[in-house]
Amino acid sequence: MISINLVYEDELQKAVMLRILAMFGEKFYPGTFFPGNGFGYIKKRIHNFHEASKIMPYFILTDLDTAPCAPLKIQTWLTGFKSKSNFQNCSTRSRILGIRRYS
Repeated sequence: MISINLVYEDELQKAVMLRILAMFGEKFYPGTFFPGNGFGYIKKRIHNFHEASKIMPYFILTDLDTAPCAPLKIQTWLTGFKSKSNFQNCSTRSRILGIRRYS
């Protein structure tokens, strides 16, 4: 099992992250929880989380707010960071509301 630290803005995002981890069965489990009170907490500490992720995995979830896409937000917050990941431009709240509304 692999422990992953969770960084999030609010309880809704925490619930989404736990649900995503649960989809992998026993492969991953939540390590330390880093609850924020909005994006300011994450933005202020993003460099610390980035450095710490070299030792242990971090799963960070934040709203896009005014950013048009996730890679641009990451580039703005972590200057000089080149991402190899695939990001989707979607709002957690919108997706959850859509699931509730149309399911």
